[in-house]
Amino acid sequence: MDLPASHGCGLMLSMSAESKLAGQSAWPSPQELVDEIVSDINADPVDLLSAVAGTGAGERRYLEMLSPQYVRTLKELEQILAERCPRKPSEVRVLEIGSFLGVLCFALRKVGFQVTAQDIPEFQNNPRLQERYRRAGIECVGVNLKRRHFPYPDAHFDFVIMCETLEHLNFNPLPAIKEINRVMKPGGLLYLTVPNQLSAGNRLKLLRGETIQASVEQFYEQLDLRLNMIVGLHWREYSKADLFALLEPMGFAIRHHYFYQDDKRHRYKRLKFSFKDVLGEFFPSLRPVHVVLAEKVAEDKHEFGETDALT
Repeated sequence: MDLPASHGCGLMLSMSAESKLAGQSAWPSPQELVDEIVSDINADPVDLLSAVAGTGAGERRYLEMLSPQYVRTLKELEQILAERCPRKPSEVRVLEIGSFLGVLCFALRKVGFQVTAQDIPEFQNNPRLQERYRRAGIECVGVNLKRRHFPYPDAHFDFVIMCETLEHLNFNPLPAIKEINRVMKPGGLLYLTVPNQLSAGNRLKLLRGETIQASVEQFYEQLDLRLNMIVGLHWREYSKADLFALLEPMGFAIRHHYFYQDDKRHRYKRLKFSFKDVLGEFFPSLRPVHVVLAEKVAEDKHEFGETDALT
């Protein structure tokens, strides 16, 4: 069944920098937002999987590595939300799946959106993280996507964010995609990023006789609770064709897709500029990350079986 888009965030996206709606208030600088949030987390570490707060050294390195991606994502979200959800931020419900330390959630909340941060219970049950979310006015929800149910009513969210989470699922993702569709409003948007299975890096690994899947050594590391590798493995990456095949039959229309890699300035700063980066500059389909914007255009009607073998 096709759905009217009037209850959600609109129909088409121009992706032009000049097309912000007149009268829409500008966001704070994405770079300043990220710097402020990362600084706050570093000053008072969360240590997600620790009973007591520690130095947060691992999370500090993670935030340093991911900060440029957070800035890029916020710039895109500012444009998309201005064009596709031209309402007051306080009237727009946003769900982030795989929120981890909540950098994007805190940023969107500072702008004024209603924000729900969803991740695995092992993360969301951390009292230090819960207190951060409580102070910011962000709903904190623990969900194991394998359980096939989100604790929200139908047609609840205008916008869903799922950044580099799908590849960490070690089970069939279709029931989770079905739930995402269910909790989104008609015309709502899904912003998805996921590693590119056909990237230059993966192709070069195969040429060298290396696996592009999680290594056996990482299997051991994941089960060692001292290493905090509980969901750190990439069980399944995706091609562009995979993503279209995954989303379009489930009631989504893909409105925009592109391949992304860190900009050259950031790579030079880190003194990392390899052959795979050069290939990505000339052949975008070899870049390491997909960025997808999809619109909910229909309710998903699939009936999926469930047995012990599937859970």
